[in-house]
Amino acid sequence: MDSNQYEYKLKRGPVNGRNSWECRKKDAEHCKAVATTILLDGVEYIEKLKGEHVHSSQILHKRIEKVQRAAIENAAKNPTLPCRAVLADLSNTLQTDSLAAAASASMDKLSTLKQRIYRARKANLDED
Repeated sequence: MDSNQYEYKLKRGPVNGRNSWECRKKDAEHCKAVATTILLDGVEYIEKLKGEHVHSSQILHKRIEKVQRAAIENAAKNPTLPCRAVLADLSNTLQTDSLAAAASASMDKLSTLKQRIYRARKANLDED
């Protein structure tokens, strides 16, 4: 994993103390980003990064999931709030939070979000 939270898988190595890595999403996203690492004194360092990732990093995915979770928790606490209003608010939050580009690729499907809201509300009722 690099400093931007992109994940890599070993392509080949070690060759001359270096490992070649390719993006973990090479096949799924056709990402051509690669990295070379070198082992010095038992510590592996990134020597070279080449290519640009064609997908968002784990940082954005985690941030979007955090926003989704907060919206679902809010919906569970307010069962009279229509599901449609929760989803609209979630969409607006992601748009204003500079996550618009990654949101479309990372956000759960509407049917999944509705199901998560339903389950959270049911769990909230069961606790009371």
